[in-house]
Amino acid sequence: MTACELLADLRGLGGWLDNIDGHLRVNVPKDGITSELRAALTEHKGALLAIVPPPMPLEPCAECGLPYWWYSAEGWRCLICDPDPNAPTCPTCGEPAVRLGTYLSRDGHGRFWCLSEKCLVLWRPVAIGGEVVDGR
Repeated sequence: MTACELLADLRGLGGWLDNIDGHLRVNVPKDGITSELRAALTEHKGALLAIVPPPMPLEPCAECGLPYWWYSAEGWRCLICDPDPNAPTCPTCGEPAVRLGTYLSRDGHGRFWCLSEKCLVLWRPVAIGGEVVDGR
């Protein structure tokens, strides 16, 4: 089992993980934690910490005053002041889009929000690096 498969299994149980100061907090229904699941979490802790980011900042960016964040290996960064070079563009207006969440769904899709005042639509790419379709 890989760390991504373990995350998918946790979601299937109705659970999730939080990365709090480099420690995993497991949130699963009371009957969902088994000895096998606990062992898998211990085995994949390092990979899971790399996948699950720490909580997004609650305060807006100190430079621009906007609350739009994206996560990189260096930590949370402001989308406006320090845009994600790998962020997809909105299929409607071509402006950069904000990643909603920092993980991919089981089918490899992510969800994004267009920040352009012209557009403000929710859409999702078919696959990372693949053809983009409008999800309105």
